[in-house]
Amino acid sequence: MSFVAGSDGKTYDTFLDCYKGPISTQLNSGSGGSTDSEDVKKAKEAAKEIFESGLTEVLESLETSLDCASICKTPLFYLSRSVKDGPPTQDCIVPIMEKFNQPLICIIAFITGLILLGAGVASIPLCTGFKDGEDMMGEP
Repeated sequence: MSFVAGSDGKTYDTFLDCYKGPISTQLNSGSGGSTDSEDVKKAKEAAKEIFESGLTEVLESLETSLDCASICKTPLFYLSRSVKDGPPTQDCIVPIMEKFNQPLICIIAFITGLILLGAGVASIPLCTGFKDGEDMMGEP
């Protein structure tokens, strides 16, 4: 199995290689733009934004280091790994949670949250103002 794109029939092992070749060229040149519906034009712009934003580098790193693909659901193929590796078996949410599941971090975050909540409640009197004719020491 491989990806085929463009009129030359060239094949690509990864979707990212296919995108960097003929797909990005087609999106950047705007070919087919006059016959595309508004939804297709919006989808093309969204794809360009995603691939130019640097998200692909993050997903490439996750695919190699955690052996997973995508974030929300398991896709049909990897972004940067060869289709010859087979379909992905899991999305990246569970491996990320397992990697960063450190009890000390959770405890520190909980204590910090309580301190910030207490500071927020303690700052309420600062916003209420003072009685007329009194300064900060309570003297008239």
